[in-house]
Order: sequence, then C-alpha cells, then structure tokens
Amino acid sequence: YKHLLRLETPIILVVVCGRQADIRHKLQEIKVPDRHRVAMLGYTRKLHELMAASDVVVTKPGGLITAEAFACGLMLVVVDPYPGQEERNTTFILEAGAGIRVWEVRDLPVKLDPILAATTPTVTAMAGEGSCWGQLEDYRRRSRYLGRPDAATVVAKY
Repeated sequence: YKHLLRLETPIILVVVCGRQADIRHKLQEIKVPDRHRVAMLGYTRKLHELMAASDVVVTKPGGLITAEAFACGLMLVVVDPYPGQEERNTTFILEAGAGIRVWEVRDLPVKLDPILAATTPTVTAMAGEGSCWGQLEDYRRRSRYLGRPDAATVVAKY
C-alpha cells in the first residue's frame, strides 16, 4: 500500500482488506499524498462492481481473481505469487501481455508509473491522431481478449 502511494501519477486507490479490520486500521494511519484518493474497505460483496470500475488490479494471481480481472478487462500487476498454480498463472498473464510482474513491492512505482502516466491524453491524441491511452489500454485490451464474462452461463447451459 505504502509503495502505491509513492506513485507520481495521481490515482484513485481502492484497498479491500476483507475481514482483517486490524490491517485496515493500520493502513488508515498512513498519510495519503494530496495527489491520490483512497477508499479503504473491509469485507464487501461488491467486489465485482469495484473491478468493473477499475483499470488495474494489484494482486496475487489466484485463479478466481485472475479470471475476474480478465472478464473485466483489467491490467494485472502480479505480486508475490505462490509456487505452483500462481506461478503458472503469472507466466500465462505475462506471455499474453495482460499484465506485469513486480518482483519487489518497493518497485511498484518504478514499474507502474510509466504505464499510468502514459494514459494522460496528449494534444495530438486529443486532436484525433493516435491513441491517448498507450500501454495501459494495450494491457487492458489483451486482458479483455482473454476474459470470458459469460463463462458461468455457458457452463450452466451445458
């Protein structure tokens, strides 16, 4: 969390702590720079709505969160995957170009800032010449391609 707050690019950050109220209280004590906005949440049944309104998810690459991120077309920033399935999910995400891996959380700003900063529209892009979304939109497009938002319906009908 504190490493994401070091990003130079202004962000709206939603942190979901689940049922870990003690962690949420510790995180709320950290000063948030004026350029950022933070919402600190506990347990929620609205995670799908939060993801639908997001551009990026910073997460461990478990199967469910990865599938949900793909369904929402989110760029994934993979941190600290467990050996085995999460490592294989990480390889898939990276090879598909749907996200990046951050080996050390302290490197989050170095890896993520250039991607987020490139989303600021340029004068040329606003004039209709070229894309104003750059790398972030490329990651999101590739993630969206992998997503199967109707997978549960397809399986239920089968």
